[in-house]
Amino acid sequence: MWISKPLLNKLLICCLLLIPLVVNAQDEKLKAIFVYNFTRYFDWPQKPGNFLILVMGKSSIYSELTEIAQKKKVGTTTIEVRSINTLSEMGDCHIIYVTSSKTDQISSLLSASANKNLLIISEKEGACSNGAGINFVNVNGKLSFEISRSALSKSGLIVSSAFYGLGKVINE
Repeated sequence: MWISKPLLNKLLICCLLLIPLVVNAQDEKLKAIFVYNFTRYFDWPQKPGNFLILVMGKSSIYSELTEIAQKKKVGTTTIEVRSINTLSEMGDCHIIYVTSSKTDQISSLLSASANKNLLIISEKEGACSNGAGINFVNVNGKLSFEISRSALSKSGLIVSSAFYGLGKVINE
């Protein structure tokens, strides 16, 4: 079968445009796996109901976390994942994942979550400096994460010392 050069070029361009979407989907899946695995390194306070993970803002990590929640638990507690857009929807959760489009709300989130033993995870450059305990970053094309020792200390959560060996610790 013969394909004309203009059609071949269009197909090539379409394929190249899809690569970032596939890579982004893989990153979101990896981030969700990381988020679930992070739960093993914290002593979570007893809260009524399920282990609640919130995703603030639009992101495909929501569906990835939901998929994990259908199969896994934190200890013996069922995981529940909710998507929110504003702080007024927050409630009493364990983890809040702040998407890059909502990172500017971290300082307000810190005020709203004082004394709630909440882990804040984000995905935008500088988020740990703004109060996130964990921030996903891209290092040489690979997904990694930063850990803010001071933000985790302020969160009131008890963190396993082994956790600090897993990512880049930022001492502030």
